[in-house]
Amino acid sequence: MYKKACNFIHKFSKKLEDVNNDLDNYNLKNNLKNQELKKHHHEKRTKVANENGFETVEDFDQAIEDLNDEIFGTHSKRK
Repeated sequence: MYKKACNFIHKFSKKLEDVNNDLDNYNLKNNLKNQELKKHHHEKRTKVANENGFETVEDFDQAIEDLNDEIFGTHSKRK
């Protein structure tokens, strides 16, 4: 009985290890995908900012916030 319990625990531990490895691999792939999406998004925003005469995305964002302040009377959270 003791030997069966040990075998069960060993097999169960191995399966848990396999599941953890699968989750780690999934998380790594997902993190890489998110990094690629963030990079692509930043590149697109930089392109739009540059095409509209702004040197940085931050300058472009600030101009949009200033315009919102002017139109809607809201106050920028970045100031």
